Amino acid sequence: MSTPKQLTAEELKYIDGFCKKKDVCYIDLRIELVDHLAEMVLAYQEKHPNTSFHDAFHGVYKSFGIFGFMDIAAQHENQMRKRYWREIWQYTKSCITPPRVLLTLSASVGIYYLADALEATRMPLFFLGLALFLLSITLTIKQFLNNKKALGDEQTVLMAGASRGGGFTIFSYLLLYIPLQGFWVNPGQTNNLELITHPIYLSIFLVATSIFGLANYYLQEKAKEQLQEIKAKMA
Repeated sequence: MSTPKQLTAEELKYIDGFCKKKDVCYIDLRIELVDHLAEMVLAYQEKHPNTSFHDAFHGVYKSFGIFGFMDIAAQHENQMRKRYWREIWQYTKSCITPPRVLLTLSASVGIYYLADALEATRMPLFFLGLALFLLSITLTIKQFLNNKKALGDEQTVLMAGASRGGGFTIFSYLLLYIPLQGFWVNPGQTNNLELITHPIYLSIFLVATSIFGLANYYLQEKAKEQLQEIKAKMA
């Protein structure tokens, strides 16, 4: 029984280089596309036994049509994003346990009563939340750059999703930009200062900042795990 034909390392490298030229910048996406295209090339050569690798590859590429290859790349990217976010959602659901929910509510109530009873703690609590937020962003960027460096300046779909910071934008807009907008424009107005030091706002801000930081930490840990998997595939 003959061994099924496989593409050589040089041929796989050629496909990877082709994907790079087509602006497929995420290394995990390219790995999936290379596997997919390699299977199609082998199937093409099975139907046309005397066809060289290059002719088979370009025959496969032509079969996609003018924009077909980019459509396939986009489909794979969307599937990967959905898979990653499905995993993150599963992790999030596993974290929503009665003790953790009770702890979160207790923390919110505790911060509220502390800020309500001791007015002198309000500004320090606000700046504590702001410091935690900035620390979370700094650590996220640092880990992203470390992961990118480990991949030879490459990045993955998950890394890009974390670094783009859709959640960061929403968080910043809802909990920082809107409350602080009036404060920056008219810093002397009492009502603006009261808003950012209100016990309800402080309790929401500090708890949300902590959750945001933990979510970013998980994303970066997930990216590190993925990095090890990719390096093992590349070895």
